[in-house]
Amino acid sequence: MSDVVFILLSAFFLAIPVVIKYTIAFQTRGMVSQLRNQERLVHTLSLQLEGVQSEKLAVRRALSQVHAQRRQANARRQMQEEQLQHVRSLAETVALRRRRPQVEKPAVSTLEMPQLEEVIDVDESVETAA
Repeated sequence: MSDVVFILLSAFFLAIPVVIKYTIAFQTRGMVSQLRNQERLVHTLSLQLEGVQSEKLAVRRALSQVHAQRRQANARRQMQEEQLQHVRSLAETVALRRRRPQVEKPAVSTLEMPQLEEVIDVDESVETAA
């Protein structure tokens, strides 16, 4: 073999590991870049998850406040209904009392009033006299 062929074969066999090394280095760099992109995506997604969880917590608190306010409103409504029923019953009682004619107490006592028989006797005596 000639020296030129030997040098070329030596250069070729030495170049193979160098080419493999650079290929692996470039692939590794690409994979590291993809890994960093994926890490940024995971970080963004974790921030979004935290935001959603905080919104979920806020919605739960708001829901519990709404339920508490609804219970309080129902209790107030029931109390007002009871008060309204009480006022209505009082108003009906007053209205019934006003509708009934109240018997006035006589100005004179019953002892001073003439008996019905006396009035009839007086009327008959007036008729017979006439």
